[in-house]
Amino acid sequence: MKKIALLVWMMMLLVGVAGCQDTPQPPVDQDLIEEVTVTFTGTFETPLEPLTIPRFSRSALPEPTRDGFEFEGWFLAPEGGDRFRSVDLFTEDTTLFARFRIIEPSLPDFVHEETRVIELIERIRPMVMAINNLDDIGAGSSGSGVIYKFDNGWYYMVTNDHVTRDFTELVLTYERNGLQFTIDNDAIEFLGGDPTTDVAIIRFQSDQSFPVATFADYFDLSVGQTVFAIGSPLGGGPGNFLYLNSVTTGIISGVSRFFQETSGLGDFSGFVIQHDAAINPGNSGGALFTSEGDFIGINTFKIDRSPSGRNLEGLGFAVPSNTIVRVARDIEEFGRVRRAFLGVTSTVFASSCGQEFGVCISEVFPNSTASFLGLQADDVIIGFKTESMSDYVETNNFERLREAILSARVGELVSVRIIRGEDVIETEYAPVQQHPDDRD
Repeated sequence: MKKIALLVWMMMLLVGVAGCQDTPQPPVDQDLIEEVTVTFTGTFETPLEPLTIPRFSRSALPEPTRDGFEFEGWFLAPEGGDRFRSVDLFTEDTTLFARFRIIEPSLPDFVHEETRVIELIERIRPMVMAINNLDDIGAGSSGSGVIYKFDNGWYYMVTNDHVTRDFTELVLTYERNGLQFTIDNDAIEFLGGDPTTDVAIIRFQSDQSFPVATFADYFDLSVGQTVFAIGSPLGGGPGNFLYLNSVTTGIISGVSRFFQETSGLGDFSGFVIQHDAAINPGNSGGALFTSEGDFIGINTFKIDRSPSGRNLEGLGFAVPSNTIVRVARDIEEFGRVRRAFLGVTSTVFASSCGQEFGVCISEVFPNSTASFLGLQADDVIIGFKTESMSDYVETNNFERLREAILSARVGELVSVRIIRGEDVIETEYAPVQQHPDDRD
C-alpha cells in the first residue's frame, strides 16, 4: 500500500515540474514588424534619445556636437567601417556609432594681421625714395619723397620744401632686391616749392616702373588709427643709404595741431597730423600711410626737446594729404601756390561767440571777399561752398573753414552759410581773392 502511494506522489511531482516549464514560443515573423528603433551611441554634449520609425523607411539623422571636435558621421560599428547615410533604409533595430575628428586649431588673428601688414608694406614701400640735395662740391642734405602721380611719361613726387631748398643738383635713390640704384639730376625736374606749407613738387623720368600712392581724405582720419612712416633716417649719399626706406609704426595722436611762426620751422604755418611713429632726420618728406595703405601725409618735423631742455619722445608731425593735394595742384599749374583768401580773422581754437560749433568772426577785412559777401563781426560761419559744389561743406571749426577756403581756386565764386543772431543765412556768391602774401 505504501509503495502505491509513493509511486502516485512521484508521478504527481513530475507532472507539477513539467507544468512549471515555459511554453515554447513560436518564432517571430519578421514580416509582421512595423516599427524599428534606432539607438545613437557616442560622446555628445547633449544625449540623444532613441528614434522609433516605420520599418523600411528613411530618416534625417541628428548631427551631435562635441567641444573641440567636428562630427564625421554615423557608422555601424564602433571602429568605423561602413558609414550609415540618411538615404539608407532602416530594416531592423539599429545602433549607430558617432565618429568625431579633432578640429585643427586655426591660426590666431594676429598671425593673419601680421601677414597682411607684411604684404601691405611690400606694396607701398617702393612708393618712397630717398632724395639728395647736392651743392657745388657734392655735399648737402638728404630727405625722402613720395610718388603720387604718373602722367605722360613723368612720375610726380612730393617732398618737403626744406629738403630741396637751394639745391644745385637733386639725386633720387631707390631699392630693388636689396640693391640701391639712383636717378640723376638730368632726369629730374623741380616744379616748385612753398615754404608756408613746407611742400615741394618734383618730377622725374625712368625706364623703371614704380607704384603710385593713393591720397586719403585727411578729414576722414581719427585719433587712434594705426599709421606707418616710411623714409630714410640719418640720410646718406646717392645710392648709399644705411637705412633706406625704413618702416616704423604708431598711431595718430592728434589731427588738429596748428603751428605758426614757431621757432625752427621758418615760414611754416598750418595744421599738421600728430603721430608717434618714430621719425628722425632724413625722414623729412617721407610718407605717412594708413593701415590700409592710403597716403595721408608727409613727415615734416618732430619735437624731441621741451623748452626746459627735457628729452621728449613720440611727437612727430606730418603735413596732411589735403594740403599736399591743393599745393601740388597749384605748383603743377602755375609753378607756385595761389592761395584763396576770404578776408576774416578768428581765434583758432576758442569759441569766442559762445557757440558749440562754427567759426566766430572777429574782424572782416575791407574790400575782401568776406566784405563783398556781407559778413560782419560776430557772425558764425557754419558752411562754405563754391559755385560748382552741390552743398555746403560744414565748417565746425577754424581748421575746417581754413582748408575749405584754401581748396577753392582763386577767382572761383564762393558762398558761406552763417548764423547771425537767431537766423541762418546763406550769402550770395562773390569771387574769392588771392592771398595778399601770394600777390605779385
